[in-house]
Amino acid sequence: MATADIIPALSDQSLRALKARLATKLLKILDEVEPAPKTGHNKDQGYDYQSAKDIVSVTRKVMAKHGVMLTWVPDPNQLHWREYQSRSNNLQREVTVWYGATFTDAETGYEEIIPWPGAGVDAHDKSLAKAATAAMKSFLATQFQIGDESTDNDRSEEDSRSRGASRAQQRSEVWPKKIGGVLQKIEAHQDGSYLFVKGARVWARKTDIELKLAGAVGRFLEFEADMGKGPDGQPIPVVQKLLAVPPGPLPNSVQEARLPPAAARSAPSEVVQGHPDQRSVANAARTIPEAHDGQDTRSETNAPTGQELFPSRRSGR
Repeated sequence: MATADIIPALSDQSLRALKARLATKLLKILDEVEPAPKTGHNKDQGYDYQSAKDIVSVTRKVMAKHGVMLTWVPDPNQLHWREYQSRSNNLQREVTVWYGATFTDAETGYEEIIPWPGAGVDAHDKSLAKAATAAMKSFLATQFQIGDESTDNDRSEEDSRSRGASRAQQRSEVWPKKIGGVLQKIEAHQDGSYLFVKGARVWARKTDIELKLAGAVGRFLEFEADMGKGPDGQPIPVVQKLLAVPPGPLPNSVQEARLPPAAARSAPSEVVQGHPDQRSVANAARTIPEAHDGQDTRSETNAPTGQELFPSRRSGR
């Protein structure tokens, strides 16, 4: 029964004031509730979970501090039973119960009732108790937005950033790990080299890894590193294995060997370099095809001479 039915003489304005007062207290509770631990453990499936005791442990004192009481009243007309055989051939009894979850302001006596369901399954007589426990757990976790200890349940922005930074630091402390970035600088030492990647310094021992990095400054590389010690004995990431090093510029000898076929095709050196004898010029001329759609039917005697193709600067010879 709502407060408006008990005290009909209250005006709408007064009821709104009472409701606002209770809502203000609930907001303060919402702000102060901490994440709940996971003390429950499922042995069959091997995971931890929040029990009803965990949820109550983080809400009870905060609600009492602000003078708000929560009571549960089951509706006897909203009990639904079902029986079925489990896979192990055991009889199971399932019940679904609707409750009236009532928030009461201890200072004013004003109360708000929220309908909430709960379900429980048991082979004996604990179905109703399990339904009440499940209903209270889900109601509190939903109304006060209770997360576990691995989530940002606190409404404080500063604490959220702090927890986020803490988790990022924990992730960064997991070694070995893959590191990738542009190699900015190599600082050679007697026993190896310091590599500067993404503003961070890592150590590469004097092995074939260091040799492979010669001339790689300014290029992207990826490697696997593990936490170790540098030449000064201080902790530092140490390169264990190179995963990706893009190739550098090709040597001149390789570039020349990879000239495109069109560049390699040129007139014979005996023609290009000067005036060889008449026979060589004629042979070279016959190797140069003339643009013609059909087959060349000219006789060899009518072919142009080398003098016609490559006139000499001096007349006659």
